[in-house]
Amino acid sequence: MVRIAQLEIVESCQLPAPRKKNSHKNHYGNLLIIGGDQGMSGAVTLAARAALRSGAGLVTALVHPECRANLAMFPEIMVQGWDALAAKLPQASVVVVGPGLGDSKEAGKLLQRLQQVSVPMVVDASALQADFLASLGSDQCVITPHPGEAAALMSCPTAEIQGDRLAASAGLADRFGATCVLKGSGTLIAQAGELTAINTHGNAGMASAGMGDVLSGIIGAFIGQGLSPFAAARSAVLIHALCAESFSLEQDQIGLIASDIIDRIPLVIRQLRDAG
Repeated sequence: MVRIAQLEIVESCQLPAPRKKNSHKNHYGNLLIIGGDQGMSGAVTLAARAALRSGAGLVTALVHPECRANLAMFPEIMVQGWDALAAKLPQASVVVVGPGLGDSKEAGKLLQRLQQVSVPMVVDASALQADFLASLGSDQCVITPHPGEAAALMSCPTAEIQGDRLAASAGLADRFGATCVLKGSGTLIAQAGELTAINTHGNAGMASAGMGDVLSGIIGAFIGQGLSPFAAARSAVLIHALCAESFSLEQDQIGLIASDIIDRIPLVIRQLRDAG
């Protein structure tokens, strides 16, 4: 049950400031995306490409060492193995962790090394672990659970999350001191002290693999360009959904894949700027 009177419907969003002519890539965020275990490097690729299309200045992907070659066709993405974390972390202005990370022993060690990191962080997928979230040193964190992941974090059945999504999103935001993006039909964006926002855009074609990875990349890119975690999450959720609607105007939504969202991000951002 969602109590509409306690929600703000997302119809507009905050976008990164227009770029000055004399700016350079370091002004727009240095994103470090960590994930991509064997068989799952596509998740990092989607997040990284989405971040670049959303305006990130620099994007580095850290993946399983044997997966580095899988990203070679995207020359704009800098790619290194997980063993480069210590060297790359001090350079990062934003960390996105979780896309394709998996639950291996090596993945656990990566999460341990990220504890008490003070830079803003977007946490998704298998990185959504209660102990890890409780250990983070920054309050500039965005978590992006789907209902099943939210249930695991709250130690309750998924049906309980879905039965009161508003309470669940607020509870997750309060418990972990983070902005919570509770994904699903009517994605909710919650943060303590803010009116919870609900997205009513998008379509059922978004029920497809990789959509969450794309969303995490957009959020990370917007944080890197100066938006607060809450504003970045709100804006990213809306743009993500409007891209899906844009696709469905031309083609049937049943064929929508995550890469289609990425291809439409600049168009939708342009449309929002022109309308605003």
